[in-house]
Amino acid sequence: NIRIKHHLEIPTLVIGARKDNLFSIKDLKKTAIRYHADMIIMDDAAHDMMLDNQYEKVADQIINWIETNSTTNNSSLALSPH
Repeated sequence: NIRIKHHLEIPTLVIGARKDNLFSIKDLKKTAIRYHADMIIMDDAAHDMMLDNQYEKVADQIINWIETNSTTNNSSLALSPH
C-alpha cells in the first residue's frame, strides 16, 4: 500500500446535503479534513443538489464561497456577473 502525501494549495470546498442517502455527514467531514477543505452542509437538499428544488440556494452558497476565497492574484476563481 503506497501512501502519497500532498497538500492542495488552492481553496477547496466540500459541499454536502443533510438529506443525502449516499454520503453521511461523517463521510463529508472526513473528506474535508483530509483535503484541508471548507465544508458546507445544505439542510434542505438531497444528494443531487443541482437537480434539487433548492438548487438556487446551493448555487448561492457556492458562489459566496468562491467570492470569499478568491483573490485579485487568482482571477480564475473570481466570478463575473451574468
